Formats: sequence, structure tokens, C-alpha cells
Amino acid sequence: MDVKLESSWRRGTTGRTVISVGGDDICFASGKYLFFQRNVGANSSSALVAPDESHSAVRSASGRHVDRLAFTPVGSLLAYSEIGVDPKVYIHRLESSGSTPDGTGMSEPLAILTGGAKLELRSLQFSSSGRRLLMLSGVPDFQLSVWDWQNQMCLCKASCSNHPLEASFSLSSWQKICTRGRHDIAVWKVETCVDKCQLTRCNIDLPRVTASQYPSLDSGSQLEPLPMAYPKSVEPLLNGLGEFPPNALRRPLVEVTAVCWSGNSILASTACGRLLMINSDGNGSVEEPGSEAGIFTTDQVPTIMMATKECILAACADEVLRKITVPSPAAAGELSSQLVEEVASLPGCAASMQWTDGNRLVISCTQGDVFMYDVKGQLEERLKRSCSPVVAVAALWPGVDSHIVCRSNGVLEVGHMKTGVTTAVVTLEVGLKEATVTTMAVCPSVPYVVVGDSTGTLTFIDAEAVQRGERRVLHSTRMHSGPVTRLWFDDFGRMLLTSSLDGKLYVCSALPSEDFAVRTCIELQHQLLDVCCRPVAPDSIPSSLDIFLLLASKPTEGNKKPGPRCKMASGKSLLLLTLPLDTKEVHAMQEHMDNMKVLDVNKFGGRFLELPESCTGICGMLDTGAVDMVATSAESRSILTLKLPASFGAATPDNNAGTGPEMAIVDILDGPQLRGGRVLRSLSGDLLISYGADGQVACGTLGDWVNHKSLMIHSHRTQGCHAACLSLDNKDVISAGHDGVIACSSLSPLSSGYKKKMAEAVAYYRQVKQRLLDTHHEQEETLNKLESMGAEWTLASQTGQTWMERRLKEVNQETVRQFAGERDALLADVAKLRNKLMSLIAENQLKPELEQLDRAEFNLDVEESNRLMVQGNEKAQEVREDLELQNIANEYLSELIREECWDNMESPGKSLKGFHGDLEVNNFAIPKDDAAFRAEITYLLQQREMEITELKERNALEESVRPESTPLAEDGEEGNEEAAKAELLRKADAGSLHSSLEGSIAHTLQGQHPLTYSQTELSSRTQVYFQLHIIKDSIRKMKQAFNKEFDGLLLQKESEVARTQERNARMAKIIHDLELSETLFHPEMSTEEQPERLLTVEDSEIEAEKWISPEEKLRLEEVARQEEARRLAEMGDRPRERALDQMMQGRLEIDPEEELFKDIPPPDFMDTKMKELWTIEEQKMVKDYEAAVAKLEEERTKHKKALDAEFKKLQSSVGEALTNFDEKVVKLHEKKIQHQTAICQEEMKVSRLAAWLLTEDEFCCEEERLLADIEELRASKAEITKALTRVQTDLTDAEEELEKLVIEDKVLERNFKRDFVDREGIYDLLHKAFRRRPKQAKKPAGESRDQAAEMAELDSMASCPEAVDAPTWNLVVAARRRKIESERIVRQANHRIAEMTAYIDVHTKEESESVNRLTSLGSHLSSLRMERKRFYTNIPLQLLLRQGQVELEPGAFVTEYRGSELIDRKIVDLYNTDIKALGEAKVTTMLTGIDAKKDIYVLEWKHKKMRMQLQDFDRQVRVVNGLRVTKNLQRHFTADNPVGLHNLSIERLEAALTRSAELHAHRMQRLERVRQSVTQRTYDRLTENTLMEADIAERYGNVMERMRIDQAFAPEDQRKANDAALRMEDLVRRSQTVKRVKQQAEQIAAMRAELNRWRNKMFPALPPVKKHG
Repeated sequence: MDVKLESSWRRGTTGRTVISVGGDDICFASGKYLFFQRNVGANSSSALVAPDESHSAVRSASGRHVDRLAFTPVGSLLAYSEIGVDPKVYIHRLESSGSTPDGTGMSEPLAILTGGAKLELRSLQFSSSGRRLLMLSGVPDFQLSVWDWQNQMCLCKASCSNHPLEASFSLSSWQKICTRGRHDIAVWKVETCVDKCQLTRCNIDLPRVTASQYPSLDSGSQLEPLPMAYPKSVEPLLNGLGEFPPNALRRPLVEVTAVCWSGNSILASTACGRLLMINSDGNGSVEEPGSEAGIFTTDQVPTIMMATKECILAACADEVLRKITVPSPAAAGELSSQLVEEVASLPGCAASMQWTDGNRLVISCTQGDVFMYDVKGQLEERLKRSCSPVVAVAALWPGVDSHIVCRSNGVLEVGHMKTGVTTAVVTLEVGLKEATVTTMAVCPSVPYVVVGDSTGTLTFIDAEAVQRGERRVLHSTRMHSGPVTRLWFDDFGRMLLTSSLDGKLYVCSALPSEDFAVRTCIELQHQLLDVCCRPVAPDSIPSSLDIFLLLASKPTEGNKKPGPRCKMASGKSLLLLTLPLDTKEVHAMQEHMDNMKVLDVNKFGGRFLELPESCTGICGMLDTGAVDMVATSAESRSILTLKLPASFGAATPDNNAGTGPEMAIVDILDGPQLRGGRVLRSLSGDLLISYGADGQVACGTLGDWVNHKSLMIHSHRTQGCHAACLSLDNKDVISAGHDGVIACSSLSPLSSGYKKKMAEAVAYYRQVKQRLLDTHHEQEETLNKLESMGAEWTLASQTGQTWMERRLKEVNQETVRQFAGERDALLADVAKLRNKLMSLIAENQLKPELEQLDRAEFNLDVEESNRLMVQGNEKAQEVREDLELQNIANEYLSELIREECWDNMESPGKSLKGFHGDLEVNNFAIPKDDAAFRAEITYLLQQREMEITELKERNALEESVRPESTPLAEDGEEGNEEAAKAELLRKADAGSLHSSLEGSIAHTLQGQHPLTYSQTELSSRTQVYFQLHIIKDSIRKMKQAFNKEFDGLLLQKESEVARTQERNARMAKIIHDLELSETLFHPEMSTEEQPERLLTVEDSEIEAEKWISPEEKLRLEEVARQEEARRLAEMGDRPRERALDQMMQGRLEIDPEEELFKDIPPPDFMDTKMKELWTIEEQKMVKDYEAAVAKLEEERTKHKKALDAEFKKLQSSVGEALTNFDEKVVKLHEKKIQHQTAICQEEMKVSRLAAWLLTEDEFCCEEERLLADIEELRASKAEITKALTRVQTDLTDAEEELEKLVIEDKVLERNFKRDFVDREGIYDLLHKAFRRRPKQAKKPAGESRDQAAEMAELDSMASCPEAVDAPTWNLVVAARRRKIESERIVRQANHRIAEMTAYIDVHTKEESESVNRLTSLGSHLSSLRMERKRFYTNIPLQLLLRQGQVELEPGAFVTEYRGSELIDRKIVDLYNTDIKALGEAKVTTMLTGIDAKKDIYVLEWKHKKMRMQLQDFDRQVRVVNGLRVTKNLQRHFTADNPVGLHNLSIERLEAALTRSAELHAHRMQRLERVRQSVTQRTYDRLTENTLMEADIAERYGNVMERMRIDQAFAPEDQRKANDAALRMEDLVRRSQTVKRVKQQAEQIAAMRAELNRWRNKMFPALPPVKKHG
């Protein structure tokens, strides 16, 4: 086709991600394009279209749709990924907007990365330095990779098994990565060594939800632990079955909703409102600030979090932006909801958050709005737009300059057709929260827009007001009960069709002058998919219009909202209706409508057509004779050109989706590649537009569709394009897709032929426009007169009655109003008739019963009565059917119960009751034997028999080859004792075990199989497995043996009951004959004894009266009649039996008892004659009569005595039989108790054996797990060792190379000195210049782009000293450059060696940890194997203890036998005898030793006493030797008068004492004066202090008053500072107190330890008594 189809403009996005690209510039993806908006100001309302002055767009490099975006301000780098298989990642550098021709500032791709994903990319992020790029792929590989985008090389990658949703770099280092899944978080560390990188994962153990948040698992019952001893490795599995797995482990992990980096920690929020802080440096420990209840409610859970320097900003699910203050790690537990505060409310859920170049945060919402948040806490709306789904697009009247877009949230956007710039936006407020806009249409003749919503309401809006940005609602009415699915105008805007899922199609007037009246309603049983009409010429004025309705194949399903399935529906039925346009024709159409304006399609002339294939869209063509219709096929994915048949099928009255003649296919054209395509035609019919779910928009002419042009505008992954429109001048096509993109494609001719067609189309458009303008002028006055609905009006607020309901109400009111007079007359006649009838009924009640009429005779409305009877019969029939269904269900349930509890049972459960008392014995219900189990038992018995045979043969062989030996006599007494012990042990092992060691009483009931193992022989899995099955079989046999005896006694009871019933019959006859008052005992079998009676329901069990249908009655009567006829026929063949039955009641013999009770009739004359008139013969006859009567009385007396004796005999025999049977029942009950005890004991064995097998399986599983871990660790250690060996080799080479480089660097230094040392006077300047370095020289290469510029500036002549000439300076510059290059190489070598050393240190530590882990696992494996061996030898035994008659306290004897060993009693007695003898010998020896020790103690005491006396003597000698003999003593001993000398000394002492007393009195007087002076001064001071205290109190009050005034008027910051200071003092005081308490506690603990140590030292503990065995 000679036409060019190219993209003109596009706008819109899904609102998923908006990123900041520096300053106030933002970028977002829309389909294949990247849109940039520069300088986003506050309260901007741009719709983001491109290109214009503030917006620019660039197409993706590959032409695919753009998926993920990432930006870093370091170097202004932008990365984006594409949608498709093997998506690529493109990296560009953003310059100024004027540096590129397209105005975007985006350079050519710096790098194209491939291999990061196979199908989708879930996360894309730059590192903080901008040198690394992080990618996280989705299905199917879920791969995490880190890229060096400059070299286009993947540094490292790893597969993620937990299917993460997002990944992010740490803010401080690119070597830390966090991935978030739904229920897990992982921290990845990038380990580098030279040019090799490796990702190492550290899993984070997240907590589980609390019991209050998941209570269903904490209400289960606990199981009792098994009373057995097991190894520690399996005790959690067996000893705590009720707690394993614990309820806490059965609860799910918390669901992670958002994560963010905060320093070296990761902050995560959960769906239950909890906040987690994860340490990324250590082992990934998780701390939970606050309580387990969480700091958020479930509807306030953060969805996105971003870290700042002071806090964490969180966008929550309740559309609120909150600030979380993160405490220090030491106070992490103090975080609570008080540290979470609301910042601002958002208009919707946040889709993304990103920092700009400064301290501002860009927040984009899912609805499309963009906000800026700064660190000061201010939130500004910078961009307001709508990203709700587009439901319809249309060319706005007159269809050339403007277009309108309608979104599901009620937003109407008017844009320019050529540029796409949004000129006006009108928002229709939605009244109901769940209501949405579903469709829209624009009237081509009158400027208004019709909007349909999900409540079935149509809203008419002034289009001219919408273009001015105003909302003027002309009319609003609720038409449907379901969502509006289709709105359609004819080409000239005279008719409006609206349909819904409620199955109704309304034909309305499109003219405001007719008030948008409904002309008719068509009821459709199938969903309406598409509508089209046969075009007419603009110069003709038709009176009717042919409408084609495409109906879906499936019937309409209720009033469901239209979804993707409704849009993808298809159909083959086509209904053709000729609807009138002229007013006269409209009135003529009313003849075929009822009062509800429902059109009878059959009478109106509706015709059906059948499409050759199922189609999703149709389009009518001009009547050229070649093609009448174009349809898009859903089966062949093609466009069909169709021709109408010559004849049409009429619509059927019962189904308006009938079939008719099939339309002929003229040609098959290429159509949309996916199901769900549509086709449009131009106004003139020359141009076709095709669009669909594949996202392509195709344009071409019908005659030359092979050369059509197409553009891939929308993505098929988002269901492609679902709405499109064509401008009336055929120059622009506007399409809208589910991806939120609204695009315009322009058509331009390339040849003169098509230019001619375009000119003809323009001329055709002018004719159409003129006709539309005429209609507009006619309706303009009416349109302007329509009053706009109030400001309180909202969309979807018309939730009242639908149009059909309102119409029904109007028709009813009209009918009532029309026939009001006749209605009143009829009501009066009916009242008179009722009164007369009631009087007749009352008169009938007074008549005699025979003269009374039946109530049915007074029935005046027989038809109504019959109708009610028929209605009642129908309801009764429905009830019968329901009851039959219930009966069938009950019968099915009974069959299931019968099969489960009766048919599948070898011995069903039964009970046996005694005749007297409440004793009841139940049998054992045994299911049928399993063939597989029986085969297994047979096989095991054969194996056991073979084992026993082999054991016997082996023992016989050992006995035959065993040499005879006798103990030597010279061994002495000790040898004889050892031989006796060995003999006892051999006999204990060879002999049978005691009955208590059997563990049950099953052997006494012949219920133990002879091939079972002894409990002491079970030491292998095979033996335990055999024992387990044999015990189960033994239990079954015990039950069968008891059931056999039970059945025999049950049969005996049945016979006793039958015998007793026979005797009771005889005794009842005797009681009747003797007229006794005895009561008989009537035994019978209960339902528990005969449970098969439960399977049959007797008629006597049904309390309700049995209802028999008339058919059943006829059948029963027929059966009775046939039975009677058969009996009569049989009786007719045997006259002898019939005669016997008639003459002798069917008996040949006479019953003598009956004869005894017959009276002898007296002679007849005894009643007629007097006694005196009897004759002799008559007297003789009287005597004979009296003798016969006497004899009869005698016989009767004898017979009564015989009957009495018989009655007593029968009564005693019945009582004895019943008593004997009751005794048997008691014995059976005792046997049942014994069997039940034995079965419970055997079942306990089974439980223990099963637990033993479970423990053994646990040992095997644990050993396999340990072996697998050891193998894995060995492989890991081998890899680490191999890597260490390689790196150590490289390190040696690098160190050697570094030494060479250092030597070369020193050589350069020496060469400089050698070359320039002769430059006297300037050497110092040259050396200083040689040592000068740029500022960026010490940084690694590639870190700064200014390094080369600084080097050039440093080498320029401007930096040259004045005394140095240019040649010399050039030599210095060259030498310095060589030196700088050498230093750079040395630094790189040092950095490389440092990396190697760090790598070696880390992996050496890992290797040592692996060795330690291997050692630990090996020791664990060894201990497990030892424990397993101990488990095999530690055989658990079940002992059968005898119960005593005396109850003892539980503490008086041992009740716990875990860890005990079983030894034969004889061996124990033997050992006890030896122990007693040795004990007595030991006691004798100890007594002898005690006596000897006593003598030793006496001698030692005497020696000690003598030593102490000797020491006393020595001390006295030393005292005597140390005495001092003074002159006074010498004078005293040598004086002649020692008494006088003594008196003289006494006088001297008394004089001295007198002088001392005088001095003391003088001193006391002086001190008394001093005391009085001090007392006076003290009193003065107290007076002054009292005055000062009063003054201080007054001053303190003034100060406090001033402080309160100051606090009341002080600034908020000062008050907070004061409060903070007080709190700080409290905290410091509290911390000091806690510290002192801790120190005191430590001191007390130390003193207690010292006390215990001294106690142990002073009182040594006795050694513990070791238990034997």
C-alpha cells in the first residue's frame, strides 16, 4: 500500500517505577520508549507526553519494550533492561538535554550486557561507586550476578534457590548484597582475589509468627511421651512426640514485605507488623526491636523502605508515609511504636522511592503521582497524573483536532490529535469505592460523551465543557443491573445502543431533544460482543438502519464485571435488525413491543446469520456488491471478508441466538497473531485498521491488504491493544493498551494514487461533517438548555432502580389509573358475593349432618382451586424428589457403613448380655485378613523355622566336637567356685525364662506363637521386624479364639431363648387355664447381640404412618388378588383338605384338654318340667347326668393339679437354665478381661518394637546425614585447599615481581639524582618538582576523571620554576611521569598482594574451620555409632509384675527401671552370698584395725602430753632467766625495816595525788567558762539560722515561681533540652545503680565461692556410693 504508517507520539505508563536522573529531572518507561521530564516543578499536572519543550523521549536501542530502570549520579549513568527472551541491559551516560539531537541527553550505549537473565529481570541496581551493576533474574534460573559493566564482564554469579523478589547493594560496599524473598532474607558477600570474584551466601534465620498471629497450631492435643530410654540424638523424636515438632516450629516463617540497608545492618518489615534488624557483618544474627506483637498493624505494613542518615522512611500499605527512628545497636530493644511517626498521606500505594542528587527523595505512586520529600520533613506534589487502566479512546467532536481518553477511575483526558499534548483533564468522582468506569463513547453529531460504569449507569457529559477542563453532567440514569459492556453510536449520531451482562440491549435516542429516551429493549440470552451497521452515503437520508449484533457462543453468566475472559469471548451467531430512524417508523415499531417496550424480534423481522468461524469483532462495509462485512476470526487468527446470503433465517421466539444461513467467505486476510482482535473502518470505508492482543496496529485498504503496514506499538505480554479509534480525516490512529500506553500513529500518502484517495476521503468527511453540523445546530439550543447536575453528583451514585424496574412501575401505575372505575366496581361485586357466600355457609352449618353440603360445593372459582391443587401437587412432587434424593444419599451412606463395618469384617462387633443383671460382654471386632500381611507372615515363619533348624544343627555339632574336661583338683576352692558360677550362668542362659519375663500373660492363654523370640534375644532389626509381625498375628489369633467361644455362647443363648419361649407358651396356656396371676419372663435377643438387624428397617420401627401412593396401592391390591386367586386355585384341586378345614378346623385329632373344659349339656326336660313331674326314665337320665358331671369335675381337678405341677417344673427349669447361662456369661466376662489384658500387653510390645524400629531408622538417617555432611565438607575443603595453593603460588610470584618493581623504582630515583646532581643551584627545585604529585594520583585508577587534567596542569610550563629552562623541565617531567607510573605499578602490586593475603587469611580460617567441623562431625559420627551399638545391646524388657494386696507409697520402692539390667535371681543370690562373706571378713579386719588405731592414738596422746609438759618447763626457765632485779628490789630485799620504807613511798604517792586533784579542779573551772561561752554562741547561731531558713524558703518560692513562668514561656527546644537533661541524669543514676548492683552481686558471688571452698576444705565431702550394676 502506498501509505506510510509511523509513530507520531505516545504517552502514559503503568506507574510502576519513576526514577530520578538528577535534580528535578525524572525518567520513566512507557512501552518501547524512555521518557524524560526536565525540571519537574511543584504541583505540575503534565500528562508526560513527548516530545515538547519540557519532555523528551528516546526509543530503546533494541526496539523492545523497556522493563527495569537504574540510575546512579556517579557519572550520570542510566541502565535499563528489555522485555523478552534473553533480555539485554543497556547502559548510557546522561548529558545535558541540549547535547543530543533528540533532547534527552542520552548518549550512545556505553555497554550492552547479555546473559544476565533468560526470561525476566527482577532487579537492576548500580553500586554506590557506579562501577558495578547488580542483576537478579527471575524464572526459570533465579540467578544473582555482579557485573563490571565497563569491561562488559560478569564478575561472579550464583543461583538462588529461594526465588528472591529483589536484590540490593549495601550503601557502604558493593561487596555486600541483600536478597529478599517472600519468607527469607539472604546476605551475599563478594570475595575478591586479584581478578577472581566469588559469591558467598549467608542465610538469615527469620523468626516465626507468634502464637497470637497463628493460633491454629497451638490448640492441638499433646501426646504422652513413651516411657522408654533412647539415645540423646533421638530423644526429641521419641520421648517428646507431643512436642516434636514443637508448635513454634509448625508455625510458618514471617512474611517479609520490605528491606533496606541502614549502615551495616539490614532493616526488614514483616506482614505481621514486626520490624527486624539483621547484622550483615557477623553470622547474620536477627534482633527484633520492640515486642513480638509488632509496631505496625497488619494494614500499616511497610511496602517500601529507604534509609536516611537520621531515620528510615517507610511507605506503608495504608497509603501513609512514616518515619522510623532507628536506635543504636545497644538500645535496639527499646524501639517501639512511639518511635514511628506519620509524615504525610499519599494518594495511593507507593511504587518506588529513590534519592536525588541532593537530600530529596522521589516517591512515585501506583496512580501516577510523583512527590518530592526533603530531609526537613516536607512532602511536595511535583507531578500529578493518572495511571489507571484506559477503558476507551475516541476522537472528540468533530473528530479531527482532539481526542479523549477515559480511565477506569473516572478521569477524562482531552489531548491534541497531532501532538498528543493534554489540554484538559476532568475527574468524575466515583461515589462507590468498588465502582469503576467500564466503557465510553462519543456522539458524532452532538458534542457530548457517554460513560458507562460497573453499576449499569449511563452518564452524559458535555464534551465542550470537558475541552475547557470543566465538568458539566447533562443527564445520568441507571439502565442496567450489571456493568455496562458496550456503548455504540451510528455514524450520524442518531441512535445509541447500550448492553450489559444482564442480557438486555437498549436502543436509545442519541438526541438531547428527545431526552435520550429509550426506544425499545431487546432481551439477549447471549453476551453481545460487537455491534456494527451497514454504512450509508452522507447525501442520503435513510429512514432505517441495518444493525448487526455479534453474539457470544456461551450464555450470559449473571452480572459479573467484565474481565479479560469477556474480552476474549467469541461467537458465530449474527443477528440482523433493521431499526427505524424516522419518528413515524419508531411509532410503527411499537406494534411489535409489549408494555415494557421489549421488542419481539421474531415478529419485528429479526434475521439470523451464521458466521463460518468464531469471531471476536465485526465491521460493516459499504454496499458495493463485493464485500458486505469484515470480521476478525478467533480460530484462524485472520481477517475474513464476508458476503451476505440471499435469504435470511427468522429469529426463534424461545432462543434469540438461533442459527441461520452461513455467510460466504470472500477472502481471508492476515490478522492479529493472538486471539481477541478487532477491526475498524474509516468513515468513507476505504481504510481498514486492525488491532488486537498481539500489540500491533495494522493499516491498509481492503483491496490491497497484502501490502498493509503495521507497527508494534504495545506489548503482547500485557495483552496488547484493547481500544483504538480513527480520526474522521483518516490521518491519525490512536490506540490504548493494557500497559498504560496511549499512542498515536500517523498516516501519510506516498503515491499520487493514494493521495487521490485521501482527497476523496477528505471530501467525504466534509459532507459528513456538514451533516453532523446540521444536527449539531438543531440540538444546540436544547443542549444548552439542559441543566447541569449539582456539584454533589458523583459517578456510580445512581444505585436505585434500573430502567426496566422503573418502566414496570410506570406500567403498573398506568394500568391501575386506566382501569380504576372498573376495578372499584369489581371489588364491590366481589364483596357482595363474599357476604352472600358466607351466609350460605353459615346456613349450611345449621342443617342436619345428612343434609349438609360438602365445603367443596361452595367453591366458586374451580379453575383457581384446580390451579392451587396443581401447584400443591407440584410442590409435593418437589418434596418427594428431595426426599428421594435424601433417601438415595442415606442408602449410599448405609451401603458404605455396611461395607466398612459388616462386609469387610471377619467378625463384626457383637455384645452378649445375661438374662439377669446388667453384665454385658463384647467380642473383638476383627477385620478381614489382608492377603499381603498373611503372605508376609508365612514368609517370616518359614525363615524362622529355617533359623531354628540351623541353630539346632549347629548346637548338635558343637556338642559333638566339644572335648570333655573336668576341673583339676589342685585348683583348690577358688577354682571350684568359678566353675560353679559358670555352671549357674550356663543353666540360666540355657533354661527358660521366668513367666514374669514374658512381658504378658498371652502364653497362659495359648496366644503366644511357639516361634517367637525371647525378649532377651531381640538384638537385630530382622528379629524385631519378625517379632512385631508375629505378635500382631498372635493378637489376631487370641481374638479369634475368644470370638469362637463367644459365638458358641451366643448360639447357646439363641437356643435358650427359643427353648424359653416354647416353655413360656406352655406356661402361658397353663396360666390361662388355671386363671393364675403369675408373670412370665420373656427373654429376647437385643440389637447389640444381633447387629445384622440394624441393616434391615422393619415397619414397626417407623413411627410415622406409611404413605402409599395410588400406584403402589393398585400394585399391592393386584398382588393380593393374585395371591388369593392362587390360593383358591390350590384349594380347588384338594377337596379333602378343604373339607377338613371347613368341618374340623383342619385337625383330625381331638384335644383332650379342650374336652375337659366343655360342659355336659343337661337334659331338656330339666328346664321345662318340674321335679315332681319327672318320670322314672327321666330321673334315671338325671342321675346319669349328675354322675357324668361329678366324673368331669373329678377329671378337671386332677387335670388342674397336673397343670400346676407342670407349671412349677417348667418355671424352675427356665430359672435354672437362665441362671446357668448367666454364670457362663460371668465366666466369659472373666476370660474377656484376661484376653483383653493379654492383648493390651502384647500391643504394648508392638508399640515398643515399633518405637525401636523408628529409633533404628533415626540412627540410620542421622548417620547418612553425617556422612553426607562429611563428604560435602571434604569436597569444600579440597576446593579451598586447591584455591589456597593456587593463590599462594600467585602470591609468591607477585612478591618476587614486587621486589623487582621496588628495585626499578629505586633505580629511577637514583637515576634522577645522577642526571640532575650536577645542576648546582637548581637541584633542590628540580627534586621538589620531581616529588610533586597530583591530588588524585594516590587513588586507584578509574576512580576520578580529573586525574589526567591535573597531570596536564602539573606538567605545564606554568608549574615550572623560574630558574629552570624548558629542556631541563621537559626532562624532569618525563622522569616524573616515569616515576609516577612506576609508583602506580608498585601500588597496584601492593594492592594485589594485600588482596591475596586477605584472601589467604580468610580461606585459611575457613579451612581450619572446615577441619574443626570435620573433626566435630567425625567425633559425632563415632559417638553416634557407639550409641547405636549400645542401643543394640541395651535391650528393653517388658516385665510382668505381680500385684500385691497392700498399697504402698510410691517412694517406698523403685518405679523407674530405665538404665537397669536384668540378671538371673540365682546368680544374684550367689553373688550376694559371696558379698556377705567378704563383708563379714572386711568388718572383722576393720574392727582389728580400729583397736590398733585406738592404742596408737593413746600412745600419741601420752607423747603429746609429755612434749607439752616439757615445753611448759622450758618456758618457766626462760621466764626466771628473764627477770630484772632493780635497785628498789635490791633495797627492799636488803633493807632492815622494809615496812617503814613502804609507808614512806605511800606518803609520797598521796602528796602527788593531792596536787593532781587541785590541777584537775582548776582545769574544770576553765573548761566550764569555755562551755558557757560556746553555748551562748550556739544559741546566737541558731537564731541566725532560723532567720536565714525563713529567708531561704521565701527566696526558694520566688525562684520556683520564676522557673514556672520561664518554663511556660520558654521555647520548645529549651524545654526538650531540660527534659532531656533530666532524663539523662536519671539514666546516668540508673546506670550507676545497676553497675553498683552488678559489682555487689559479683562480690557476693565471689564470697560465696570462697565460702564454699573453705567449707569443702574444712569439711571434705564423702565419696558417693556407687551402685552395683
